[in-house]
Amino acid sequence: MSTEIATRSGAIRKLLLRDTAVNSDVNGRVYINQAPQKKRLPFLIVTGIDASHEHHMEGASGYAIGTVQVDGYSKDLTQMQSLADNVRLALDGRSKETVSVGAESITLKYIHLDGDNTSAIPPSDASGRGIHRFSHDYGMGHTEAVGTFT
Repeated sequence: MSTEIATRSGAIRKLLLRDTAVNSDVNGRVYINQAPQKKRLPFLIVTGIDASHEHHMEGASGYAIGTVQVDGYSKDLTQMQSLADNVRLALDGRSKETVSVGAESITLKYIHLDGDNTSAIPPSDASGRGIHRFSHDYGMGHTEAVGTFT
C-alpha cells in the first residue's frame, strides 16, 4: 500500500474516532485493512482502495482523487444500521479540512458517500447468530505533494 493511500485511510480512521457517536458505538475499535482475530463487536475496518492523480499541461497538479472503503461489523442488525448511519453522518459531505496522521497530513477537499450495501455473514458456530455487515465506499479529493524539476 502506498504511503498516500495509508495516509488517506489513516485520516478517515482519525475522523471516525473523533466523532462522538461513532466512537461511542465502537469504543476505539477502528482498524486499518483488517481487525485483530476474535475482536469484540462492533468494529470498523478502513481500507484504501484506489487513487488517481490529476495533471495539467505542465505536469502534476497537486490534487488526487481516491476511494476509501469503510466496513462495519455487528452481531445485532439494529446496531449495525445505527453504526452505518453514524459513519455516514460523520463522513459524507465533509470538506476543506486538514487531518494529521503521524508525520504526514492530508488536506481534504471533499468526502462523498459513493455507494453502500449490507450483508449477513452466516454463523460460524452452533449459536445460530451471524454477523451483520455494512460497506460504504467514499470518494475523496485531497491535495498531494508534487515533485519539482529543473
